[in-house]
Amino acid sequence: MIVYRCPCGEVYKAADDRVGTVVRCGRCGRGLIVPERKGPGVPVPEGVLTYRCSCGRAYRLNYHRGVRRVQCPVCGAWGQVTEAQPGD
Repeated sequence: MIVYRCPCGEVYKAADDRVGTVVRCGRCGRGLIVPERKGPGVPVPEGVLTYRCSCGRAYRLNYHRGVRRVQCPVCGAWGQVTEAQPGD
């Protein structure tokens, strides 16, 4: 089980097979990438980026180092994330 936090303070848990998927925060609506497990504790987001899916949908996401693939919650397509995609 992976435990991670939205910048608004809401804490989430996800199964290990959900790494890289995009979820919406129930409190603030922000798009979050489920991070890879990094040991004990709750990881802190390392930045925000804009990811555009091949279906044309764009998301502002919290980026955690090591997460390279994300799944679009609308069309289900997998995409590649790089540090070179800064947020607006």
